[in-house]
Parts: sequence; C-alpha cells; structure tokens
Amino acid sequence: MKMPFMDGLGAQMAGGIPSLKEWIVNLDKDFHQVPFPDEYLNKDTSFESFKSALDKKDVTPDRIAGVIIEPYQGGTAAFADTEYVRSLRQWCTRHNVLFIDDEIQAGFGRTGKMFAVEHYDIVPDIICCGKAVGSGLPISAVLGKSEFMDIYGPGEMTSTHGGNPLICRVALKSIELIVKEKLAARSARLGKIFHRELNRIKEKYNEVIAAVNGRGLLAGVLLRKPDTREFYGTLAFKVVEKCIQKGLMLYAPLGPGGATVKMNPPLIIPEDALLEGVSVFEEALKEAVNE
Repeated sequence: MKMPFMDGLGAQMAGGIPSLKEWIVNLDKDFHQVPFPDEYLNKDTSFESFKSALDKKDVTPDRIAGVIIEPYQGGTAAFADTEYVRSLRQWCTRHNVLFIDDEIQAGFGRTGKMFAVEHYDIVPDIICCGKAVGSGLPISAVLGKSEFMDIYGPGEMTSTHGGNPLICRVALKSIELIVKEKLAARSARLGKIFHRELNRIKEKYNEVIAAVNGRGLLAGVLLRKPDTREFYGTLAFKVVEKCIQKGLMLYAPLGPGGATVKMNPPLIIPEDALLEGVSVFEEALKEAVNE
C-alpha cells in the first residue's frame, strides 16, 4: 500500500512548534510529538522516555508509519543523545517503521560530516535535504532506499515547481565541490578550533551562557538569565544586533530557540576569519551583558 503523500500542510503539522499550527483548523490527530533528548530542555535522554511518551498517548507501534527526527534541533543546535538515536533506529527496524532523518539544516558538511546522522553510525530509511544542497539557491531533495523511493511511478509524485533544471545543476555542482574539496572534513577540523573558543567564552560568561551546542562549523550559544535556567531571548537578540552593527551576521531564531545565538560560518571560511568572528561575538556579548 502506498503511503499518503505528505504535502506542505502535512509537513507543517509534523513540526514541533505549536504556534505555527494555530492557523490550521483541523489538526490531524495522528501526528504525535515526543520530547527531544537534548540533556538541557529534557534531562531524560533515555529511550524509555520515547516509549513512555507513546504509552501516555496510547499509541502502539503498529499505528506508526514513520518517525521523523532532526539529528540536532534547528533552534538550539542541540544534538540528540547518541544512544537514544541508535535505540530509535533499532526500534524502527523491529517494528517496520520508517526512520526519517531531517537534514534540512544539518546536511552537507556543516557538522563535520556530510550528513549529521553519520555522527550516530546509523543509516536512515529516508533523508530530507534542503538549504545547503543548493548553496543558497532554493532547492530541496529527498533521498532514500529504493524499496521506498520506487513506490511511486513517473508523474505520481510531482510539483509545478519541482526539478528546476538550472537549480538542479547548481546543486549537483555544489555537492561535487563539497566532496572534491573535502569540505566536510575541513568543517570538522576548523570546528575543533571554533568550539574550543566558544567554550572558552562560556567559561568566562557562565552566568549567562547555558550551553554551547553544535559540531563542526555549526554552533548555537544558548543564553539564560543569571542564576536560573530561564531562557534569555532579550539578551540573544541584543547580542545579534551588536554583532550585525560590527559587521558580523549572526541570528537568533524565533520560537523555542529564540534565546540561542546561531552561528553557521561558510565551509570555506579561512581560519583567521573564523577567529575574528568569534572575537566580535565575544565583544558584543560583553557589551550586551554590561548594559
């Protein structure tokens, strides 16, 4: 039996931010959210927490078509617990459930691997890609095992704007360069320097920095109010504003990750430029904290 095609509306309902679903009149009750095992927002990173969440919703494995997970949360850049993800992969295999890996933000070298899911030494059934695959131009892609991808015949799963030849050519060239220039490995190497410096800043400002998340050339500095675990979104936006005024483009996502200053330097960034960017961030943080 073919699975129903999940269009933009279905993808919106599968997302984890309630405020983005308020406009949908009739939410599909068969989409279920479970806590993300990030060790900060959710201390319980055991796989038992996944099964317990389903039990509370009275959802049995035979009713689940697929599980979608980001290796790291787009808002806070927090990676999921390794053993949790590996156990989830085993659980999906055991119950004949699709394991779907969301690499929209994580893919194509940003975390020091071609795909972030590689950090867990597992193979997903389907990978959803976007953003980095086109080096800034609008394109998305779905990768998967042939037993799933070949279910649909020619013309059965299409879109008016799908498969633009020019953008597809750009994406292929982008992937070729990432592989040829070994940019994922370069991201891993520079990432050690990047995260070393960010963690140095965390030690210096540990009263307001709750965590430095991410891997490779991807980082999220999660800010909190002093002496509490409460998110400090106001400070995050102030830091970002000061960074922009100093010529450094950073951002703080809206929603649950709003207290996180996100950093995604290009894979080809020179080491001295990377260190300069971290220095500007530290200067902006210092000014924002002292105001």
